Amino acid sequence: MESHQAGKLDTSGTAKAIISCFRKLGVSFDVDQIQMIRDPKQQIEMVGVPEEHLSGHAFHLYHLTSPDQTVSFEFQHNVCGRSIYTEGTVDAILFLAKMVKSKADKRIYNMIDVLREDLSTYLPQKIFMGFFGSTSNETELNCVKSWAFSDTDIGGNGNQLWVWIMVPVASVGILVGVAICLCLRVYKEGDLVDQGAQFQRNIEHEIKW
Repeated sequence: MESHQAGKLDTSGTAKAIISCFRKLGVSFDVDQIQMIRDPKQQIEMVGVPEEHLSGHAFHLYHLTSPDQTVSFEFQHNVCGRSIYTEGTVDAILFLAKMVKSKADKRIYNMIDVLREDLSTYLPQKIFMGFFGSTSNETELNCVKSWAFSDTDIGGNGNQLWVWIMVPVASVGILVGVAICLCLRVYKEGDLVDQGAQFQRNIEHEIKW
């Protein structure tokens, strides 16, 4: 099921792409079976679209049920407003400008390329993700179509920045102090050994005399 503003007459391209992914997993579903919701009353009451976003939204719901009705899977992604599309267009333009400037290979790019280029700026070289669950003796195949990340920017918080600076500095200072103490202890022990040996030699010398 997909719901868009009343002015959109065709079936959602996003829904078609998601369904094609499900079909690769073995789901038998035809694009003609997609239920298009364009009536504002149904969008509010049945789909749950906020009234202020009736003129611009994109709600999608996918529901799969096993043949024996014992397992069900539901997946949805909802967009309110149109600003996200504008931001995506700007990101795509900046990405293409960067590709032209770097004289990259001429080929057809998509938004996955844009996201990959953007994420590589903020993420380490390698990241890992996965699913965890119990399937007994069965196997499970997952298809990820979208994801989200969150982080904390300490650049604008002077107190946190001070902590991030002082913690490693203090740690290094402690390590250096411990190393100096160990060196002094070893030096003093060595000095005591030398003094003891000299004292013993003096005693032996006195005994001989």
